[in-house]
Amino acid sequence: MRASAAPLVAPGAGQAVHQAVSEAGSPRQAAAELRRQLAGSSAAALVVFCSSEYAGPEFGRALRRCFPDIPLLGCTGSALLTPRGYIGHGVMALALDARWFRVRTQLICRASTSSLSAIQEQVAPLLEIGAHARGRFGLLFVDGLCLAEERLASALGAALGAIPMIGGSAGDDFEFRDGHVLNATRWHRDAAVVAVVECDLPFQTFSNHHFLPGEDRLLVTDADPDHRTVTELNGEPAAAAYARALGLRQEQLDLDVFAHNPLVVRIGQSIYVRSIQQVCGTPSGALRLTSAIDTGVVLRLGKRDDLLRMLEQELARVEAELGPLDVVIGCDCALRFEELLMDDRLPAARDLIRRFRIGGLSTLGEQLHMMHLNQTFTGIAIGRPDRATP
Repeated sequence: MRASAAPLVAPGAGQAVHQAVSEAGSPRQAAAELRRQLAGSSAAALVVFCSSEYAGPEFGRALRRCFPDIPLLGCTGSALLTPRGYIGHGVMALALDARWFRVRTQLICRASTSSLSAIQEQVAPLLEIGAHARGRFGLLFVDGLCLAEERLASALGAALGAIPMIGGSAGDDFEFRDGHVLNATRWHRDAAVVAVVECDLPFQTFSNHHFLPGEDRLLVTDADPDHRTVTELNGEPAAAAYARALGLRQEQLDLDVFAHNPLVVRIGQSIYVRSIQQVCGTPSGALRLTSAIDTGVVLRLGKRDDLLRMLEQELARVEAELGPLDVVIGCDCALRFEELLMDDRLPAARDLIRRFRIGGLSTLGEQLHMMHLNQTFTGIAIGRPDRATP
């Protein structure tokens, strides 16, 4: 567990969260580019997002050489949200300025098998921070292939109590092989890193998606909850039933189809997306989802609205409440990136990212407080420092 650290050089002016990005192929060169861009800023912690090819000892050592004595945390994703817009391969870093933030982190190993009580015991020391802060929030980054996000979010949400938390599930470029989290200089699988951030600025957590439920009901008649797999829908092989509901053949199912046509479930008055990861499992085709599922759940096909318009409205609402935003740290589902890519809307997305100073990554799932979510943009917006007094 690491506590707050001293400035990199001299405190920077005007911003509370400083962003840097590199698309260098060499881990050492990428770390050096981040260091150059962040010179003149101070840092209580560095949040690092990168594509999976960087997740190794060389990059960890390079980061430590460039950022000595500063807590490092983060994870891998399939794309990054940067001042350049979405980039498919590279590294981006968010330096939380030490004038406005204090940070403690905790690594949770063996996330797939850790008990609720063990998770809560490990994060208990993090709650000692923040007696005099305006507020505190939590950050969670978890290996998205360990299938433990629901349990982690539930345990951490209970442990953190009134402290709001956002998070993302680490992945790779839709290979579904690697999901690494960064703690200090080391990258870990089957693990999660949790941070409690003491913040002297106004902030607000939020989550946004752009789907409504369609009319057709798809009842889960057979499922494997441990592996988030649906074997049957309406008593028929799941992939075939899903494809038929879309007017497609099973062999036409791919990431583009999944991105545009997720499954949704209504719980009370709320709508939650249940994204499809892939067809797998049996010759007839099971559907592997990216969040919890069980027999008896009633699903519907999602009817999509305009992704960017819905996100812009949500960000404008947050900005109206907080005032001008310093940064938005975002966990954005990888299938949303896929949708924007297929619809040729990445230039429009870049404009929105720049307007609201979004920094983040594409994830295999998102966490908000005690919930694990799919196909959302989930984030925390932080107000500008000129609205606060150090």
